[in-house]
Amino acid sequence: PPRPVNARADRVLPLTVVLIAAAFCVRLWAVPGILYSPHSDLIAQGAGLRALASRTLAEDGRWPPLWDPSCNSGTPAHANPLTSYLSPLHWPFLVLPLDRAANLVFFLNVLLAGLSMLILARRLLTEPGAALFAAVGYMLSYRFLALIDAGWLPTVTMYALAPLLFWSADRVMETPSPRRAAVFSVVLGLAAMQGSAQSFYYALLALAAFVARRAPGVPPEARSRTLFALMGGGALALLLAAPDQLPRAEFAALSTRANFDYRFFLGGPPRLSTLLTLLDPHDAGGTRFEYWENQFYFGLWLYPFAVWACVKDPKRTRGLLLACAVSVFLCFDTPVLRALFHALPGFALFRKSTRLLQLTQLAAGLLAGRGADALLRGPWRTRRTLATVFLCALPALDSGARMLPRLTVVPTAAAFPPPPFLDLLRRSPDSGRLAAIGRLAVPYGMASYYGVDMVNGYEPLNLRHYVEYFTVLMTGDPARAPRAPVVWTDLTALARPDLLRALDARWLASNRPQPFESLG
Repeated sequence: PPRPVNARADRVLPLTVVLIAAAFCVRLWAVPGILYSPHSDLIAQGAGLRALASRTLAEDGRWPPLWDPSCNSGTPAHANPLTSYLSPLHWPFLVLPLDRAANLVFFLNVLLAGLSMLILARRLLTEPGAALFAAVGYMLSYRFLALIDAGWLPTVTMYALAPLLFWSADRVMETPSPRRAAVFSVVLGLAAMQGSAQSFYYALLALAAFVARRAPGVPPEARSRTLFALMGGGALALLLAAPDQLPRAEFAALSTRANFDYRFFLGGPPRLSTLLTLLDPHDAGGTRFEYWENQFYFGLWLYPFAVWACVKDPKRTRGLLLACAVSVFLCFDTPVLRALFHALPGFALFRKSTRLLQLTQLAAGLLAGRGADALLRGPWRTRRTLATVFLCALPALDSGARMLPRLTVVPTAAAFPPPPFLDLLRRSPDSGRLAAIGRLAVPYGMASYYGVDMVNGYEPLNLRHYVEYFTVLMTGDPARAPRAPVVWTDLTALARPDLLRALDARWLASNRPQPFESLG
């Protein structure tokens, strides 16, 4: 049912979200340097791709760059899902220094997550305080801040856009007007452009389930117009995102991801014991390997309000509760997950089903918002303002204690220390390429930042033919080419030095002794 109009709340609440985000993320806009983490993909990969774009624009006057010469002897740049060159939220990289742009983009995504969740919650909840609680809890959730610590720029943007996606679709299903269909198409197009194909794919599955559940409530006389508005909005979104999506689709078709492999897809699935992380993420203070992946922590602050919502209004919470339960269930290695892997188009392209949990956080946050809504309309109605302050403090304190110490900003020079032999390798007409033995001699993702061309690389969609070539280079046997997806091209042996020379590899670098004399 439509919520009561409260113009004052609609003016005050967005400003409150902005102030809370600015206070919580003060390091991102007030401290010089770049957000740094020893396991940040922004540092390991993203910064090099953004530096490539800035360099191409400055030197050649072209944007976006279509080719990355620094990785895997040359590989598509714009078609790389990690680049997100056309996503508007990432445009600060084009006009600002790398460190300032990176911090600003992360801050803007935090702000977008809060405001988009506020818009959705104001539509679904009655009390303004409950909507503010849901918005603050979503933008300051442990899971979201862990993604920022991991430096997953595209995924962070999809997380921030997800509430707007459901909000815009719900408005179309309520009244299928051209304006609402246009808003839906813009939001859907922005979501398609952000770069995390897996997060976008899961969001589309959830959106399809949402539309199917919402459809019986659409009046029969409006169903054809609603369907036309949704399909038309989707078609416009595809046109908007086509400059990004078409190159990525071609890249994916040529990649090793076309060799579907269920073990690769699972990538270390959670066990039943992993459910203990519902109460504690067990992240070892942020040092556990990929702690943001295999954990079910949604925030201790959230659970009491979610339970209260189920007790006070079980009918209106069934959909959200079902969404949480299904998405958690699909994280585990079950016959259902295996069936989806084999039967659902596109499902097998990805890995780690626990990435569904980003959508679980959205559903769980709305569930807790319903519980807060019931409290603010009931026992806490006489002290709504004080209760709202208390509610918003809970996620801020929980995530602040766990995550703020990890969101550190360091000088850019400290984040990207150049290798001592950089001047020898920096790109020039006669520098040749570098073959690294071991990932730390010259980190693959930093090569573009340094302007070094490598035969190695890390890519989410490594090209199949290059991996086959690399296999022959190392083993001499074409039959040993991997039959599963490959994301790292590590040089662990060298059976065909002539193939290495054919790549114009003039230098070898290693951080441990190697029998170079045997190479010929």
